[in-house]
Amino acid sequence: MLKAVLSLVSVVAAAADLNGVWLGYMLNRNGAKIDVSMKLTQTGDNHLLQARSGGEWLNQYEFNLAEQEWIDFAPANYLNSTHPDAIFVQKHLVILHTPHGRKMLVGDVFKLIEDGQVQQQTVLPDGVADVLAREFGLPR
Repeated sequence: MLKAVLSLVSVVAAAADLNGVWLGYMLNRNGAKIDVSMKLTQTGDNHLLQARSGGEWLNQYEFNLAEQEWIDFAPANYLNSTHPDAIFVQKHLVILHTPHGRKMLVGDVFKLIEDGQVQQQTVLPDGVADVLAREFGLPR
């Protein structure tokens, strides 16, 4: 996973020379192309990656280029995957950016944001697998 993040950071950092905006595409699990617009801004030593969704720039994550060791990630990963207060333990959290917005499943709420329009529905426990397959392309 770290390699994937570093690869994304490398691509975005390289594209930052083009006025800080990266227009490109990603491939989903099925190989379908998804257009994305991303922007990388820098303040001091920190870089902020933003994605365009619903006509606005949304913060994705902030990072710096300080060297990191694998051991630095182990405690945070363990904490995020096991602590009862971590959102990843408390509820489903799935987000997919699309060319016109994004799809989100947070807890029992599925939200579709396209071209500034928001649709929201409650998902019953026995319907979660269907939503994950239909909306996110994840296997059952």
